[in-house]
Amino acid sequence: MKKLFLFGFTGIMLMAACSKKDNKHTTPAAETSFIANGVTDVTIERTGTAALGVLVELKGTVQENVKVSVTGLPAGITCDINPASGTPTFTSMLTFKASNMAIGSYPTKIVLTGNSGATKSYDCNIKVVQFANLLDRMAGFYTISSSCSNTSTGALVMKHQLYPNRMVLQSFMYGNDVEITVDSVNHTLTIPSQTINSGTVGLSGTGQYTDNSITLSFYRQYQGGGHDNCTSTLTR
Repeated sequence: MKKLFLFGFTGIMLMAACSKKDNKHTTPAAETSFIANGVTDVTIERTGTAALGVLVELKGTVQENVKVSVTGLPAGITCDINPASGTPTFTSMLTFKASNMAIGSYPTKIVLTGNSGATKSYDCNIKVVQFANLLDRMAGFYTISSSCSNTSTGALVMKHQLYPNRMVLQSFMYGNDVEITVDSVNHTLTIPSQTINSGTVGLSGTGQYTDNSITLSFYRQYQGGGHDNCTSTLTR
């Protein structure tokens, strides 16, 4: 009778041990078998693109399809993911695009999600910086609205060929080019003293700019006397 009781008790213990082991293996969180390598912070210009390659690797013996996503993106930044999913090991290319973003650091997360429901997330800060070459960004054709006469209704803005911090408004006033100095730190403009219209008009002034507009306030001194103050707004 004692032997029979001992055998029954031993059988119950063995069944309990097997049951606990099976439960452990069927828990999806315990079977996370993938990791991401290559996740770093991303630096991007205020309007521009930046790419980040993420290597999704198999870690363990359980294979499954893994989806790649990004959470926490601020308004003004998008991310194209290619491929958006796959079976490890594979590389997913994340292409971030910014449009008129304010300079700063924006926290996001790159998330891996397996078919089992298991997930892994990685911190990724998107650092928005000023344009590497602001004058290249500002170059282009602008339409002009002006409070005074003898200004064109449109002008092509170009980089100065000699001065790296200066741009030229082609045929802006009296059919002449006007030079403008750009302060990229304070977002201000200066119209240095210059003469136009065959030397009969002296011009100087200040201004400000945004990504798609330029506002100029200038003073015109006429040969033989007289002057006026004008404001011009350039948009594209």
